[in-house]
Amino acid sequence: MPGAAPPSLNTTSGSFDNTPIFDETGRKPSDAEVSKSFFHKGELSFGVVLGFCTGYLIKKVGKLFALAVGVGFIFLQYMSFKGYITVHWDRLEGGYQKKMDIDGDGRVTQKDVRTKWNSFVGILTHNIQFKSTFLVGLYTGIRYG
Repeated sequence: MPGAAPPSLNTTSGSFDNTPIFDETGRKPSDAEVSKSFFHKGELSFGVVLGFCTGYLIKKVGKLFALAVGVGFIFLQYMSFKGYITVHWDRLEGGYQKKMDIDGDGRVTQKDVRTKWNSFVGILTHNIQFKSTFLVGLYTGIRYG
């Protein structure tokens, strides 16, 4: 039949959706037919972009936080060394332990940090449909941001 697509072009076998590239008459499917597919490129790119921006922000804010903690520590140590203040490091450590020690074993371990991180990622990905692409973008933003 002239104008019909070859049989090898009729379906996208092996992909996530089975929306035909050409139907039996050789025409492309309408936008409504395509919108019913399982695989949405717009959501994928949106998830990656949002994830990258979030990861980039986390990395930059994390660097600023680390800078502030470092400067604060140096300032407190200097003031303590000069005799102006007395720093109760045991109280500071106790507050840190109370917040970060999830399993209650008296130590902050990698498992505790991982639990906190998973909780944070759970908050970021709550109620969004594109979690996997968001996480790819998040990793990329943290890694290369």
